[in-house]
Amino acid sequence: MAQGTLIDVARSLRGEIIDASVEIDSTRRLPAHVVEAMKASGVFRMNVPADIGGLQTDPFTMMEVVEEYAYANGSAGWIAGIVSGVGTCSAYIPADVGRLVFADDPLAMFAGNFAASTGRAVATADGYRLSGRWPFGSGCEYATWFAGNAVVYDGDSPRLDANGNPVLKICVFPASEVTIHRDTWDVSGLRGTGSYDFSVGDTFIPEDRAFWWSDGSRIDSPQYAARFFLFKHPLHVRGMARRAYDTVVDLVGAKHQQRSSSLVRDRSLARMEVAQAKAIIDASKSAIDDIAHRTWDVAESTGEVPLQLWTEARIAITYWTHECTRAIDLLWDVAGGSAPLMSLPIERAWRDAHVATQHGIIANYTYDWFGNALLDPEGVPADVINRIR
Repeated sequence: MAQGTLIDVARSLRGEIIDASVEIDSTRRLPAHVVEAMKASGVFRMNVPADIGGLQTDPFTMMEVVEEYAYANGSAGWIAGIVSGVGTCSAYIPADVGRLVFADDPLAMFAGNFAASTGRAVATADGYRLSGRWPFGSGCEYATWFAGNAVVYDGDSPRLDANGNPVLKICVFPASEVTIHRDTWDVSGLRGTGSYDFSVGDTFIPEDRAFWWSDGSRIDSPQYAARFFLFKHPLHVRGMARRAYDTVVDLVGAKHQQRSSSLVRDRSLARMEVAQAKAIIDASKSAIDDIAHRTWDVAESTGEVPLQLWTEARIAITYWTHECTRAIDLLWDVAGGSAPLMSLPIERAWRDAHVATQHGIIANYTYDWFGNALLDPEGVPADVINRIR
């Protein structure tokens, strides 16, 4: 399917997703027909290599698609971004394993958790015995395959690398091996992502279904020279911020100030905060596009992304995700007593954005890693490099 069609489908679904927003929150999932349309468009295969049936989409298309879904609904944008991101793991496993996932089922999709190393992979002669439970399995109810991060064990002892850190593997396994724990996602924001815990118990993982990022992708493509799928995070919140902005501009043009004939748009503070929010929303797009293109250009010309450049990219990803959330905060303030009304999208955008910023990739504590790389580039500990990469 042409990559332009990804965006066309996202735009065509906007009205349906907006109309279903209350249902999405209450059921904690996207409507089935929306998920099927997203699957059919290829959105969940944006980061899957072309040689096994994926679209291998450039990051700029991916960012635009995620932002479009997020404009309609934060949970829809999150599912588009997170699930397609998990699909990247298919570039790090052998092609024949990837074809096992995608070739016979073009609507196959991954869910999983790359960050939480809560699995235990006990080494065997030809693979691992995997047990574990992972939180935040966004989209897990629709998934046909899963990926989970695990600590490698030799017998009862965790395997350590040369620096004394646990050796980690991301393990890939079919949904038939998974238990979904549906009592684990009762939250204020991103409710419709259905990010339930999932677990496996003593499942055999062949050696070729386990990898780590430092192993390198089997695909010679700039897309897999770095985790470009992380650029989805600021664009996800930016999409919600744009919707909040459009809503508030319409609101203040019709809403009167308390005990006054003047409109809210006539209030000085409202004008200032709307202008600040607009500045953030516009600047975020330019800034993210700039660092994404610079990083992509280097990856395209050299086949790799230096740590310092990728650190700059990671800083921008974290910073602009939080700044777009601040834009929503400003617009929330402008909306006044109307902000928490569930009939307006501003309250959902506020909830969803504040939950999104708690993700481990973009949480404020990530600045510690980035500062380490900036201030002591020759002495960055291996575990910090691992987190940044």
